[in-house]
Amino acid sequence: MGFVAKLLMFPFYGRQKRLASKRPSLSEEEFVRRCSETSEDQPAASYVFRHLLEHTLHTAFTPYPDDCLEKVFGIAEEELDEDLILALLRDQQVPPPTDEDVRKFGPVRTPADVVAFVRFARDVS
Repeated sequence: MGFVAKLLMFPFYGRQKRLASKRPSLSEEEFVRRCSETSEDQPAASYVFRHLLEHTLHTAFTPYPDDCLEKVFGIAEEELDEDLILALLRDQQVPPPTDEDVRKFGPVRTPADVVAFVRFARDVS
């Protein structure tokens, strides 16, 4: 990672470090349990957990279902749509919902929201 990239990621490293010092690490199993309402949700929750681990900058930090994707991971809306949600929908073989359905669902700000969105997309397809 180059100097500029490290500089841009520094605020997220600091947030992750603070969170890691205030809360216990969360296993993938516990993350999935907290995000999943049904067994259909579990693969989506696992996918989200593994994806977020790739965006983890501090070694002691693990994602929580209610972490803000933008503030904690630096995942902007455009990246969230293309790199996480659409990839997850493809992985789960769920057709993307219509623009109208997306508006009905509302904003996606946390990992739990992503899993709920996949559940929603599955239900409206």
